[in-house]
Amino acid sequence: MLILALDSGLRRGELCGLEKRDLDLAGNSVHIRGEVSKNQRDRYVPISPTTSREIHSFLLCHPAEWQTERGFPSETGEPLPPGQFGSQINRHSRQFGIPLHIHALRHLCATAFLRVSGNLDLTARLLGHSNVRITSDFYTHLNNDDLRAAHAQASPVAAIMPAARRVRSLKNRPCK
Repeated sequence: MLILALDSGLRRGELCGLEKRDLDLAGNSVHIRGEVSKNQRDRYVPISPTTSREIHSFLLCHPAEWQTERGFPSETGEPLPPGQFGSQINRHSRQFGIPLHIHALRHLCATAFLRVSGNLDLTARLLGHSNVRITSDFYTHLNNDDLRAAHAQASPVAAIMPAARRVRSLKNRPCK
């Protein structure tokens, strides 16, 4: 569940509400049904092949007596309430001395996705935000280093003039 949370940015209610039928492990995606989504809209979220394999392994461990359609049930096979899931994460994080809140994995996913993609609209879609402004307001913490790295990849001058040519052209011109 933690790997899926980090890979997809799903909210804890969305994670706890997943049913086996929502998991397309062969297609590396998860269907978030409107009834478990904060904004009541269906969406499909891509996941990595590694995450699909880990979920598949987890599902194989479900005891037969559970008889549940939930992808991530409680220890007894019953639906796992989001609040209980959050409490379990908090308890284990204190036990191991690792400060972790489940919502922090959502933020890590969003920040990493936005840093690599540079696309606010796609990040909003991944997170299930109803408006790109919500995403923009939350992720304004990306700093000048992020801006510099994005510019290095997207600079039109760098794309049309190789660095060696730019330096050489300056060396061959006398300064006045």
